[in-house]
Order: sequence, then structure tokens, then C-alpha cells
Amino acid sequence: MALTCGGSCMKMLLFVFNGLFFLGGVIMMAVGIWFLVDPEISERFDNIAVGTDNLFRGAAITMIIVGTLILVIAFFGCCGACRESQCMLCVFIVLIVIILILEIVTAVLAGVFKDELEQTLHDDMMKQVVSAVEPIKPDNNSATSFAWHSMQHEMSCCGADDYNDYRNNTKFSGDNPMPKSCCRLKNDDVEKPEPEDWDECKKEFNSHVQPADAIQLHAIGCYPSLLDWFRQKAGIFIGIACAIALIEILGITFACCVRNELTRHKETV
Repeated sequence: MALTCGGSCMKMLLFVFNGLFFLGGVIMMAVGIWFLVDPEISERFDNIAVGTDNLFRGAAITMIIVGTLILVIAFFGCCGACRESQCMLCVFIVLIVIILILEIVTAVLAGVFKDELEQTLHDDMMKQVVSAVEPIKPDNNSATSFAWHSMQHEMSCCGADDYNDYRNNTKFSGDNPMPKSCCRLKNDDVEKPEPEDWDECKKEFNSHVQPADAIQLHAIGCYPSLLDWFRQKAGIFIGIACAIALIEILGITFACCVRNELTRHKETV
């Protein structure tokens, strides 16, 4: 069925759009499967310290499901464009609209329940820092405990609210009052941490030092540090979300234009 020049351009744009959409779905599926099957990644993140036990696995499975859905949608879009099928184009438009609505609903719910989500994150982190974090060992560290040590070193933080949380952890006492990852390290090996000045770090801990006066001790908590990180990256996340929504709207527009052109051509034949 011959289309006008404008219709042919829209058809080509729709085909290119769905090709990129298909590629994105494949990448998302591949990353999700990789996260699930790679033993090193699973070990480190299956019980990640900043969430529930199944958070990471659930996120990986979600990526696979979403990637599969994208492949199905891209299939209808590509086939609808190539075969000039109004039925397939209608299915493509409906699926994209559903995804767009779900994304909007998710964004609204995230905004509405922002405080509840932050409180849940805080409660989970506080619970883990008191009961799950243990002194680092050369081997056989639990995934949760290791994740905490890594986070404290990389984000220069200690505990959930602050370093005082470790006073309630019975695994730390005496000459080992808190994790060495709470101190400034002279190496980057979290499994074999070497504080710059362990004695001074312990002294600051035992003297209830204020964050502004701490030199060797990471006196700021990881919960406020994480919130600050999320807020700093909020612009990037919002920009990505808006870009995805714009691409989806363009896909809907291209599909509607091609379908309308097919309908007009059919009526004139």
C-alpha cells in the first residue's frame, strides 16, 4: 500500500523508534539476567544493607519483566510499520499509553508516599546497623555486613543516624567499639581496613565528638548521606524519566500518524 511522502517518513521514523525501543528492551533484560546469575553480584547485593532481603532480586526480576514487555511492544510497532497493519499499530498505541499511565501513577505515588518510603528506609537501616553489622573478617562476611562496611567507607559515613548507633550493637565493644570502616582509611581494601589513626578514631568515638570536630571518625550517619545523594541526583532521575516519557509520546504520535495515513489511503482506494 503506497503512502504519501509524509506518511512514508512517519513510517520510517516509527520503525527506527521501535528498533531503538527493541534494543533498549534487550539491554534491560540482559542486565537483569546478569544481576541474577552472576554469583559475585548476587552475593554482594542480595541482602544489601539499605533495603529488605529481596530488594535486589526483585529489582532484577522487574528489569527482566519490563524488558520483555518492551520487546513485545517493539514487535507490534515494527511489524505494524512494516506490514502497514492498523490492528498491530492500535495494539502498539494502547500498550504504550498503558505504560505511560503506569509511569505517571508511579511518579504520583512516589511523591505521595515519599515520607513513608524514607521512614521505611530509616527503620531498615537502623535495624541492620544494630543487629546485622559485624566486625569485618578476612573472609565469610555476610552480604549485609560487607555492604555496610563498603558504604561507610565509600560515603564517609557511620551508622544509620550517626556513629552512636553502634553503641547499641553488642558485637562492638571494648577495644573495638565500632567498625574500622567508620574511620578514615589509608587503604581501599574494605576486607582488610587500615585506619590512618585507629587510636584517635576510637578516642573521638568514646568522647562523643561532634561532626564538625571529627578528624579520623566519620561522624555523619549513612541515612542522611544517602538522602543527600538521592536529592543531588534527583535532577538526573527526573530528566531521564521525562526523556523516556517524551520518547513514548513520540512513538504514540508516529504510530497515530501512520495509522491515520493508512485509514485515509484505504478510504480513497
